[in-house]
Amino acid sequence: MPDSKILKAGPIQSTVDLRTMIRGHIIEGTCALLEQGKTRRCQAFESGDWRSWRDHLRKKVTEPMGEMLFGEDGPPLNVRLISKQVLPQCDIENVLFESLPGWDVNASVFLPKKDTCPPPWHAIVVPVGHSSKTRENYQIPAQVFAKLGYVAIIFDPPGMAGEKQGGNDHFDDGVRCYLTGQTSNRYFVIDALRCIDYLASRPDIDLSNGVGMTGVSGGGTTTMHAALIDERIRAAGPACCAAPSALHPVRDCYAPCTEALAPKRFANGIDNVDLLIAALPTPLLFICGEKDEVFKIEWSRQIADDVRFAYQKAGFGEHFRFYADPSGHAYTVEMALHFTRWMDRWISNQPGRVLSELSKNDFEMLPPEHLYCYPNLEGNIFTMNKALAESLRGKRNPQNLRNAAIELVNLKLPVNAPRAKAGAPTQIWVHHLQELLLQPEPGIELPATFMYPIEQAEKRGAVLFFDERGRWTALRKNGLLAEAVNFIKRDHVRGSVLTVDLRGWGDTKPADMP
Repeated sequence: MPDSKILKAGPIQSTVDLRTMIRGHIIEGTCALLEQGKTRRCQAFESGDWRSWRDHLRKKVTEPMGEMLFGEDGPPLNVRLISKQVLPQCDIENVLFESLPGWDVNASVFLPKKDTCPPPWHAIVVPVGHSSKTRENYQIPAQVFAKLGYVAIIFDPPGMAGEKQGGNDHFDDGVRCYLTGQTSNRYFVIDALRCIDYLASRPDIDLSNGVGMTGVSGGGTTTMHAALIDERIRAAGPACCAAPSALHPVRDCYAPCTEALAPKRFANGIDNVDLLIAALPTPLLFICGEKDEVFKIEWSRQIADDVRFAYQKAGFGEHFRFYADPSGHAYTVEMALHFTRWMDRWISNQPGRVLSELSKNDFEMLPPEHLYCYPNLEGNIFTMNKALAESLRGKRNPQNLRNAAIELVNLKLPVNAPRAKAGAPTQIWVHHLQELLLQPEPGIELPATFMYPIEQAEKRGAVLFFDERGRWTALRKNGLLAEAVNFIKRDHVRGSVLTVDLRGWGDTKPADMP
């Protein structure tokens, strides 16, 4: 071990691990907010006032999505038939329609065989997860539903591996949506809701008792949100998509997708279990995979217990079921059969119908090009969000900018001067250099470097400097800050400089995580 006296002029020893400080601080605060949300939910169900809790939560979920017009209020769909496919088990129509003006949905509609199952048919919307509708998780279940008498409509989400590329990257273009105060989730959810509008436009579809919606992973996330917004969804089956948020993605530091994290979601204390419970009284089949690599089975069982309790407490115990499939992170034929039984009970009024024993070998995987629709890509998350930003420009109020900034960063005024630990000053030419450790709040320590003139006969100016590259970068090699204080120029007026590693920068840059 080196002699600590040798390093006395170096950085001050922190009492926290600077590499994990900011992440730990965020985790602690987030878990506290989620716990507050849990308390509010439990109190609502214990008091019997769960409807007020549900309505408030739905409002908080939908607000960041902005205006989403559907149903009778929806704009024209502008439907275009692209192609048709004939399979032994079903027929397929590939169609384009607009969920937003200039924003295409590339839908593949799987239709039962008319000779064995004449229309009108009930329908199931199957939002695709972070994948492509051409993959097994979507093609095969859609064929299962069609063989068993239900129309199934699948469509690509923005970005991912499907047709809707360019301007739709949910990490880059999705993050930009925060700048307009919205969530990129609106582009996922509106497509699902407008699929219902498209089905309603077809004379061979029976929507008199609503529709079903089910999807895996990101498709399950879309299902959870859509069920809170559109009352036409009378049976929901989110699969492999939910965990207690404190465990995943917060404590395990998972890198989640932006559409799952709307602005102020955790500030509002909204957990995944809340999204499921707030579907009340919609019949909900919560599906998971026992070997799910992302959403662990013990997490799913925990959520299922909480949802079951809430449904029972609200008097709708029969409206919730939990199914754990022996698979991993997937949507299997067996899952599709379970959701078909759920549809039989709540949508088509044929509970107890005996279903054929099916496996994926009973169906064929179509080549991807057989499901292509070639959507218009000029409308995308980037262009839609850019247009929204331009419209907001005209609504700026310069009088309120200070208050808006305070609200944006959640600043609590007044802000007191931080505690500070100071190292010994070291003379370097005509200045002293001193290392500091600022403590603006418990658990947060900010390394700082302070350079000031040795000669203190009169007061002089000072520069307070922040640099995401680290506090020393602009001092090195007679850099910008050194020149600003006339370093080594003993005949010039010399000022002071305090350069600070704000949390997440320099020495406090978070370490990489798994």
